[in-house]
Amino acid sequence: MKTFAIALFAIAVAGAAAAEPVPPPATIDDAGVTAWIKAYLKTDRWTLIAADGAAVVFGSPDGVRQEAEKTITAQIRHEYYRPVQLGDLNARYNLQTWNVDCTGQRVRVLDMAIFEDNNLTGRSQARSSPNAEWKAVDISSTKGRTVKRICEAPTTGQRLK
Repeated sequence: MKTFAIALFAIAVAGAAAAEPVPPPATIDDAGVTAWIKAYLKTDRWTLIAADGAAVVFGSPDGVRQEAEKTITAQIRHEYYRPVQLGDLNARYNLQTWNVDCTGQRVRVLDMAIFEDNNLTGRSQARSSPNAEWKAVDISSTKGRTVKRICEAPTTGQRLK
C-alpha cells in the first residue's frame, strides 16, 4: 500500500536522526492518552482504532482493501508509550501491513517497519513476509478490537483501495 512505501522511503532518509524522547502519557485513561496523542504524535488523517496500557493503534487514511481470497488488507500503526524490544531495536513506532481473515478471526503480518522513535523517526528496520502464517486473534484483546474495526470498515463506508 502507498503508506508502507512511504515508510520504507522514510527508513532510507531517517537513518539515525535523534529525536527528543517522548514522555509516556500522564495517565492511561481517555483524557491522558488523548492529551498525549495531541501533544506528541503526528496523526495526519490516521484513524485512532484502539489504545491499551502499552500503545495506541491507528488505521491508515488509505482505508482497507478487499482481496480476491475474501480477506482484507490494512495498514496498522502502533505508537508505543515507552520503548519496546522489537528485533534489534528498542522501538517506539511500528507500521504493519495486516491481512485479515474476518470469518476465521485470524491475521497475518505481511510487512513491518519499526522505528526507534515515535512519528516514523530514528533508526529503523523493515521486513516483508508475503507468506506469513495466520495467527488466531483473541477478539477481546487490543489486536482483536483492531481486527473487528478492519472487518467492519467495508460495511461502514470506509474507503476501499
